[in-house]
Amino acid sequence: MKSNFLQLYRFCFLIILLGQWTNTQAQDSADVANHFQQLLSAPQAKDSVLAVLDEKSADFTEKSWDSYYYHYSKFLFVTRDFEGSAEIAREGLKLYGENSMKAELAKFYNILGSIAAFSGDYKTCIEHYNQAIRLLELHKNYMGSALIKNNVANIFFSLRDYESAYKYAQSSYQYLKSVADTVHLPSITGIAAISAIKIEEQEQGSILAEEGLELSKKYNNIIGLIVGYHAKGELEQLKENYAAGVEHFQMSLELSNQYRQPHYALLNKMALLHAHLHLENYDLAVEYGQQAWEETKDQKNDNLLYSVNKNLGYAYAGQGKFEQAYGHLYDAHNQYIEVSGEETKKIINDILIKYETEEKEKELAQKKLEVAESENQIQKQNAWIILLSASLIVIVLLYFLYRNRQKQKMLRFKEQQEKKLLQYAIQGEERERKRLSYELHDGIASALTGIKLQLAQNADEESTDFSKVIEQINNLHEDTRRISHNLLPHNFEQEDLVEVIHHYCLENSSEKLRLSLSDNRNGQKTKIHPQQALILYRVFQELINNVRKHAQASSCMVQTALVADEFVLSVEDDGIGFDAKSATFQQGLKSIEERIQELDGSFEVESSPGKGTLAIIRLNFKA
Repeated sequence: MKSNFLQLYRFCFLIILLGQWTNTQAQDSADVANHFQQLLSAPQAKDSVLAVLDEKSADFTEKSWDSYYYHYSKFLFVTRDFEGSAEIAREGLKLYGENSMKAELAKFYNILGSIAAFSGDYKTCIEHYNQAIRLLELHKNYMGSALIKNNVANIFFSLRDYESAYKYAQSSYQYLKSVADTVHLPSITGIAAISAIKIEEQEQGSILAEEGLELSKKYNNIIGLIVGYHAKGELEQLKENYAAGVEHFQMSLELSNQYRQPHYALLNKMALLHAHLHLENYDLAVEYGQQAWEETKDQKNDNLLYSVNKNLGYAYAGQGKFEQAYGHLYDAHNQYIEVSGEETKKIINDILIKYETEEKEKELAQKKLEVAESENQIQKQNAWIILLSASLIVIVLLYFLYRNRQKQKMLRFKEQQEKKLLQYAIQGEERERKRLSYELHDGIASALTGIKLQLAQNADEESTDFSKVIEQINNLHEDTRRISHNLLPHNFEQEDLVEVIHHYCLENSSEKLRLSLSDNRNGQKTKIHPQQALILYRVFQELINNVRKHAQASSCMVQTALVADEFVLSVEDDGIGFDAKSATFQQGLKSIEERIQELDGSFEVESSPGKGTLAIIRLNFKA
């Protein structure tokens, strides 16, 4: 039984949104639109206006006819000639053909959906609304789609399908909010709030109600304020805070009366009747209930009379006026029996029709089954053969496609790895050039300057001693040979990485920094990819160079080892050490760590002030 506030909600929201959406449509013919606009202000002039338009119809274009059918249908709808409105709307559909997908058809489906809603044919109503939504979204008119979704939400609301109502209302709300709409969003936010409250989503309903009120105040949206305050009242009633609910319903009622919104006024009076009844304020309950009863009778809204009579009867009983209470409760009982009986008959008829239809379909299906049974057996066998053959072909194709994809994937991966290795090798070479530049500047250039000064000093003395000059030249020669040797690229396809590191230690060991190598591979060869070996060698050189520049060390032990399939290279000095957790360290050695990680290896550093430094590189490989 569709009672309580449901029909009232549907009537209030559906009419308003119809008007809101249709006002956003394109006006194809200003002349036709203006005539019907005048007609809305003076419905008694219908015959004369239609006569004028009939005279002009000979020159109508397709757009003019579209405007004519639309505005005429809307006029009939507003004046409650639903049958005539539907007939004209169908003429509008015929204008573009039954299978057309033009956007212009959406407004006619919207009117037909609204007419079906008022006739109680909810299935047809939702079908028309959804057709309008599909057309609007097909042509990217999401604003119109959002407003019609709100109509659908109110239909589901009237059917007590609150989950579906909330889904459509929330979809409408989310789009309007995304485009920062200021005209429709405040009121639709309130409607979404009421839907959320009806499914006992108190938190979401509270958020939406507050947001709706805030938007309505910001943009001076009266309908939004009315709906928002009513939503707040519903929320408080759900929490059984009836006194707080009365305050919100009262504010909504005052705005409804002030701005002449009788349907919302009736809605709030019914809510106040219910709230005061729970508060046992029977005098106020009777006052609001009597007003609601009279207005409901005037509107001939039988669906609301049951709820009004029932609650008003309880209110009179609370006052001790049992005669009036009995009268209203008796009327409510009769209305319940009448409506229940009609609904029961409809349900029984639907069941009988469905049963008879199913029986006929069963008989027809049985005959068809007997005729086709032998053919089906052959078809099944053929289908299995075709299916198996097709499946085999698909499996073979998929296998080859998979193999080809994996092959391409491995090639791309190998190519990417080689590019990365080349990039890091180039970066290593750049660091070596930079280091070489510093050594040339700080070593050889400084030595040459010293020799020059020594020669200039000896040239002024009578006895010339070139022993110090010769010593400096010898040192310069050693530095030049060492730098040149380190600069030469190594052919790691022919040379073993550990042997190259060993030669480096021999060539670069000096009194200032003694380099020693300990090889713990037990005679095994280290088969590392040449490009990887070059990157490891440049990282090793960079570590030794860091020891020279920063560690203040006298000796440095380099160790190599093989543990299972893991090559381990460590560099340990007896220098001053440092705080391994410092930001300076993390920044300075991050490049080395990244290069080693690209080789699928690991890089660790252990150090503390005054205790030297240990750097360890581990790299997986197949020996």
